[in-house]
Amino acid sequence: MPVRWNDELTCKYVELYKEHKCLWNMNSTLYKRKDARQSVLEERVRKMGLENFNTDDAKQKIKSLRATYQQESILISFKLFFYTFSCPFYF
Repeated sequence: MPVRWNDELTCKYVELYKEHKCLWNMNSTLYKRKDARQSVLEERVRKMGLENFNTDDAKQKIKSLRATYQQESILISFKLFFYTFSCPFYF
């Protein structure tokens, strides 16, 4: 992933990812079908329109975003009301 991701690009990626439950909802019937997830992921990569961005990069980006989300959740639980969110996709 040679492109440095800004907040706008990250939010766009999260929104595209949320559109298909088969990528993240374990209760989805398509979640269990690797071929279905792969084809949806390939479509998301095309919609991002980034040069040299492939499905492996997309999978790595989601892992990274999940790790960041978990870190933010931990910080929020410790700092409660005084914490300012540092990642734009945290809702």
